[in-house]
Amino acid sequence: MRRVFLFSAAVLACASLTATATTAQEWPAKPIRFIVPFTPGGVTDTISRLLQEPLSEALKQPVVIENKPGAGGTTGTEIVTRSEPDGYTIGLVISTHAANAAIRKKLSFDPVKDITPITRFGVNNLPLCVHPSVPVKTVAELIEYAKKNPGKISYASSGVGSAQHFAGEILKIKAGIDMVHIPYRGGAPAIADLLAGRVQLMFPSPAIKPHVESGKVLALAVSNNERSKLFPALPTLIEAGVPDYSLVEWYAIIGPANLPPAVLERLNREIVRIVQDPELQSRMLQQGVEMVTSTPDGLRTWIAEEVDRYKDLVSKVTIELE
Repeated sequence: MRRVFLFSAAVLACASLTATATTAQEWPAKPIRFIVPFTPGGVTDTISRLLQEPLSEALKQPVVIENKPGAGGTTGTEIVTRSEPDGYTIGLVISTHAANAAIRKKLSFDPVKDITPITRFGVNNLPLCVHPSVPVKTVAELIEYAKKNPGKISYASSGVGSAQHFAGEILKIKAGIDMVHIPYRGGAPAIADLLAGRVQLMFPSPAIKPHVESGKVLALAVSNNERSKLFPALPTLIEAGVPDYSLVEWYAIIGPANLPPAVLERLNREIVRIVQDPELQSRMLQQGVEMVTSTPDGLRTWIAEEVDRYKDLVSKVTIELE
């Protein structure tokens, strides 16, 4: 009986390995769903569509984008985490994937354990912009003005928990100033009010560049600890005198937990290769997105560190969901 048991176990193990190998060789054999957890038309949707066609060509199967907005991106991400780990459902996540773990008391998924990280593929280096009515020309002057006028500067964001929101809160903490947060339902109406002077400050997406060039807003610095390719003359906030300031809005591709290793390797390899294309990089940069890639393990570490960072920040400020 023991021999029969061992023989049966060996047969099952071989069958499992053969099935796995066959699945990996055959993948992909049908269209792939690409879940974008935000509405059509925005920067996130646009850059996803720039990736869509070359990925379809590389995999020789249609990559079908499905916009599933809601709850700060968690609605779409939940769809990904609940999908079969067969490589036929992938999704895009941004910085709010980590922020949601800090500001939402009840998430239906773990942002680290319930995903398979595939690769990062871009970052937004947010420019600190002020309306020309604010009598400042530098970050140092802005801080001095804010300290003399506590609570009189309002800053806009695309919503509670967005990268723009956290960028403003970090500035308040690091510079020791008091500003009023005005959340909007999206970046477009927030920028509209910044241009109109109804709010004085914002960390918009780099797509604000035409308005900076026309003089409708003044850009003082950028949020990351490295200079921006779109605004190379602008200092980082650290260079401008704000200690330890660093925030970047990032974009990444994920799948559900337990993607087959061969499928994960193929997806990472193809996406990393695609985003090295100079033409694609140029088109992405027009949207303010600079290309950055990673290994799956590197992305998992990055997300875990970002979750911890946002939780630490939330412990120091009051952030309430709308």
